[in-house]
Amino acid sequence: MKHKKKRYFEIISIFMILIILLTSCQLNPFNESQKQTPEASQQSYPVAEIFFAVTIPEPLVNGDNLYLSVVDEVTGIPYNFENFLMHKGDELHYYAAIPFTLGSIIKYRYLQQSNITNIEDDFRDQPVRYRMYYVGGPGEVMDTVFGWVDSGSTIQTGRITGKVSDSSTRAGIPDILITAGGRQTISDSNGEFILEGMPEGNNNIVAYSIDGRYKPFQQGAIVAKGKRTPVSINLDPSSFVNVVFTVTLPSNSVPSAPVRIAGNLFQLGNSFGDLKGGVSNQYSQLPVLSPLPDGRFTYSIMLPSGMDIRYKYTMGDGFWNAEHSQGGEFKTRQLIVPESDIIVQDIVESWQSDSNAPIIFDVTVPENTPAGDRISIQFNPFEKTEPIEMWALGNNRWVYQLFGPFDYFDTLNYTYCRNDQCNLVLDPSGTGEPWSGTVSRSETPQNKQDAIYAWNWTTNYQITASQEPSSIPRVSSFWKGIEFLPINNQSWKDYVPAAVQAVKDIESNTLVISPTWSLTANNPMEFSLKPGVDLFGTDLNSLFKLVLDNEIRIVLFPSINIESSLSDWWSSSELTTDWWDNWFSRYRSYILYYADLSAQNSVDTLIIGGDWLLPSLPGGTLPDGSNSNPPADSASRWSSLTAEIRQHFSGKIFWAVNYPGGLADAPVLINELDGIYLLWSAPIADNQQTSVNDMKVQAGILLDNEIATFKSTFQKPIVIALAYPSISGTGMGCYQNSQGYCKDWMALNQPDPFIGNIEVNLEAQQDVYRAMFLAINERTWVDGIISRGFYIPLSLQDASASIFGKPTSNLIYHWFYSMNNN
Repeated sequence: MKHKKKRYFEIISIFMILIILLTSCQLNPFNESQKQTPEASQQSYPVAEIFFAVTIPEPLVNGDNLYLSVVDEVTGIPYNFENFLMHKGDELHYYAAIPFTLGSIIKYRYLQQSNITNIEDDFRDQPVRYRMYYVGGPGEVMDTVFGWVDSGSTIQTGRITGKVSDSSTRAGIPDILITAGGRQTISDSNGEFILEGMPEGNNNIVAYSIDGRYKPFQQGAIVAKGKRTPVSINLDPSSFVNVVFTVTLPSNSVPSAPVRIAGNLFQLGNSFGDLKGGVSNQYSQLPVLSPLPDGRFTYSIMLPSGMDIRYKYTMGDGFWNAEHSQGGEFKTRQLIVPESDIIVQDIVESWQSDSNAPIIFDVTVPENTPAGDRISIQFNPFEKTEPIEMWALGNNRWVYQLFGPFDYFDTLNYTYCRNDQCNLVLDPSGTGEPWSGTVSRSETPQNKQDAIYAWNWTTNYQITASQEPSSIPRVSSFWKGIEFLPINNQSWKDYVPAAVQAVKDIESNTLVISPTWSLTANNPMEFSLKPGVDLFGTDLNSLFKLVLDNEIRIVLFPSINIESSLSDWWSSSELTTDWWDNWFSRYRSYILYYADLSAQNSVDTLIIGGDWLLPSLPGGTLPDGSNSNPPADSASRWSSLTAEIRQHFSGKIFWAVNYPGGLADAPVLINELDGIYLLWSAPIADNQQTSVNDMKVQAGILLDNEIATFKSTFQKPIVIALAYPSISGTGMGCYQNSQGYCKDWMALNQPDPFIGNIEVNLEAQQDVYRAMFLAINERTWVDGIISRGFYIPLSLQDASASIFGKPTSNLIYHWFYSMNNN
């Protein structure tokens, strides 16, 4: 093996000499572009040549080619790319020398092209999103391809662990994008990170600040089979300058339509993740330009000097209605930000990619559409893409003019959305199925005029004031409020202000917020913030400020995002000593990330716990009841962890306990904490006809016989967090699927609820809440009431547990108001 590696590096040296000779003769045979190269905006920059050498897992079949594909994250990784042909050194080694603008951040991956194009994958058989390389001068990169999608690989791997720190303060830096070996992760609040599945040998690591606060960093790391390679990264802070973008639009631009700028930084709308349809930005996160008197548009922003900015102008997002060249190619511009303020003057050549004419979508929405709702349109050319805002005409009419691109499809499916939620248009046939329309591209202008028959789960039901008994007085520390559904959708950010106002309007003094990290794999465990799904700390800082400005107490209850069921995840985990060590390490990073955010933002209480953590506790069991074999010292690990949380966060710490079912498994660790957050969805009704008074009596029995005893055991405050869907028989606590099995209440949550044969019943939810409030009102030892499952984007009278826009919200308002004023 050593001889083979030595021979390989000798070959590479010869190739480099050949490349230098070739480029000195100004020969460049490598460019096999399939789309236009992202070009500089009226700027001319020096270039540097980068030598790429790659090892592939097995020889290519005769006639196949290997390409290095430079991707465009602003347009969308699957769309605007530039392919460079790799040249063969021997059967497993290929090379190419490619010139790039000095200061560029190159995002690329490898492709195998035969009858079809295969994207390289990582050690988990997942497509590589992109690798990164910083062009600081002439250089070389040596990469290893694991395999092609679904092909498997026998390449040996190791792990890279490290910490990203500020070079001047030595403080850890959170939310730094780390890439190496075709894999990506985000640093935690201490700047620490783990990259699993790194190929054996040399790997190029790039640390990239998503908002440009720090300059890019790059270095190599040699990974040994089965070993951990530690890396220390120190980043230099950036200096910022004012950049003014000014643009002239084509004559056929839509008057008064918002013109946006889409770019590769967080503040220019980049999510750094894969959103619907493979795009990386959502229209509502893109900055809007302001019109000038002369017809141009402008936008001013502070950007980091020296940063490689890729951007484009759009009347949609980075893909739909984005600018093109006169030849029809996508146009993504490049600006290397100078060291002083600059005015950039651009001209959009065209909004169109071909000769097909624009299509106007003109829709009339139902009269009962709430006045504050925003209507958008979602296109589905081959898969659903991110919705695009339509333009309000008044009188319930909205319009959007689509310029393209039309060269990706012949027929285009589409639907309309309320507040970017796109499963709500009812088909007028009465089937209850969502409606969608179809249009074909044409060189003749088209005007699609639609009238929405009805929005699903929006009715003419009028919420009226309910007469409730007066509440006993409660102290200011009593929690009365709402728990948001876990926030794991980028489009929700725009609707948080309205949701917070709705929380305030029902006299809440507490808002429980549940941000997420993603559990993406278990062997080895991978648990981190996933861009495009989980919110960055910057997003949460803005949310916290909004809540505090409304004088509402913030409680943080971090949650998880997982694609498979949690039961399957646990049952397929290795649960070895090394696995548990990794689990506790990753959970520590997770909870300290939110402890640090809580400390920085005047958060009152941090909630930990819940059923998903039970396997890690002393005597832990898996969801199927079997032994989870937690470490023998798990009790001391948890105790040490809670002590460490207190070092980061001086507020209160509660433990979440599910009820029914969780009391017996409650850990003695609660003795070291400040309170109990009881997740209550207990059955208090025998059937669908059980009266409010009978449900109140049953709730009182449970509270007195079980919860009061549980509280006295730990002598801690206890907050009751209610979750009851809006369905017939909700007080029975069982929501049956077609096979008769009970579903968890969360299965009914938007945006993709389980429906089955479930009957929406708004009054049933109101009645069970009435019973619970009446029971809790008689028990002064209860320290708070929270309504769980609040759906942030919009009010819906659906089957979910959300009380937003339902009669229950009015009932809650009465009780909360009474608690304030008695």
